[in-house]
Parts: sequence; structure tokens; C-alpha cells
Amino acid sequence: LRIEGGEFLDTRPAVFVINHQSGIDPILVCALLKRDFVGVAKAELRRNILLGPAFAAAGTIFLDRAKGDSAKKNLLAAVDILEEGYGVAIAPEGTRSAESRVGAFKAGAFRLAGEVKIPIVPIVIHDAGQILPRGGFIMRSGRVHVSVLPPVETSGWAAGDARLQASRFERLFESVLQDARSPDRS
Repeated sequence: LRIEGGEFLDTRPAVFVINHQSGIDPILVCALLKRDFVGVAKAELRRNILLGPAFAAAGTIFLDRAKGDSAKKNLLAAVDILEEGYGVAIAPEGTRSAESRVGAFKAGAFRLAGEVKIPIVPIVIHDAGQILPRGGFIMRSGRVHVSVLPPVETSGWAAGDARLQASRFERLFESVLQDARSPDRS
């Protein structure tokens, strides 16, 4: 695990947004954040016989993406967590992206951060899909590079900015991943 910008991982309270490439991403988030945070995961994971109980015991907030109002209500539980000074980790894509591309970011993480006026810390994960590809069951050895970007203040965001910010962050993540793929990068 090679981390750039690790000094930003201690930011609390904060909404940590990650791109989701691989089934190992939750393990990476735990290794990166270490303490004082709660993750957000899709409700289907709660029903997984192995991961469901472990994630529930860790205090994970489960969102049922098929039930938008229910998902929004469950995400409100994160407001209390943030107000207590903890972090919340969310993959705004909602599911693993194909290869190293970024999927469309949903607005929930940005609505949450803007509502509570808590900074967002972008965590761009590179190469995790090579360790455990989407749909794969066998992990390979290798190096995962993580770019932790400086916290982004949300205090000036308007109530309706969430979708605009989601698009902005999606482009930011894609740009960081593209720069890393560039052959000119040393």
C-alpha cells in the first residue's frame, strides 16, 4: 500500500469519499482510516453470510438503493456520527466500477457533507482492481497506490449543490486516475 497525502487521513469529522474498484476496498478503507469512522454500504451486503455480520458489528450504515426514501433516511444516521466528531466513508459510485474507470457518482455523500458543513476528503484508489478484479474471487499480490487529496470545505455550498458537486468530484477522481495512467508520470 503506497499512500500519497496520508496526513489528510486524520481529518475528523469528515466525509471520506472513495472510488470503488474492488472487493478489497473496504479492507483498504479500514487500513487507511484505522479509527473513528463508520462505513456506508449497500443493503445487499448486510445479507451476505460472511460479511454482513462483520460489517453490522462495525456499525456500518446500510443503504437500500432500490428504496430511495429509505436510503436517504438511513444516510441521516450519518449526520449524528459526523456531529459526534467521527468520519463517514462512502463510495459515491454505489457499486464497483469497471476496471480503473470511475462510475457515475451519486449525490448522497455530497448532500450529507453539505448539510452538516463537514469537509470531504477524497481518497482515490489506484490498482485495487488488479489485486481483486470485479467478479473475481482470488486475490493477487501487488501494490495498491492511494492518493488522498486535501479536505474540501463544504461550508459555502448551497442546499441544492449536491448533484453539481457529485459531478465535480467524479471529474476530479477521473483526472487523478488519468494522470496516474499517463506514461509521462515518473
